[in-house]
Amino acid sequence: MTLFFFTLLLISNSSAIAGQVCFKRAMGHPDVVGWHRAAWIGAGLVGGAIGFFFWLALLPHFPLSKIFPIEAIDRPMMALAASIFLREKLTPRLMTGIAVITVGAVLVSAT
Repeated sequence: MTLFFFTLLLISNSSAIAGQVCFKRAMGHPDVVGWHRAAWIGAGLVGGAIGFFFWLALLPHFPLSKIFPIEAIDRPMMALAASIFLREKLTPRLMTGIAVITVGAVLVSAT
């Protein structure tokens, strides 16, 4: 995988994660009401759409069996983003699960 395609994958995952964080902010924060909620939902839709179209750009260039396991890295990235931006707690059990997912994704994509 070239640096260019790795960058596309990183943008795809990061955009999708940003979209999910925006959705959670819109729907889970008591101070977000009215047009603020609509703005956060709109930002989530934009982030999700960017992630989706970058993912579509990757599909013709790689076997799905190779890039889909790498895409699984977005679960640990999502947990870290939730911890940073939404102040959710990362428990030891959750961090262990993140480590297992990451190792599994690396092993599958390396085969």
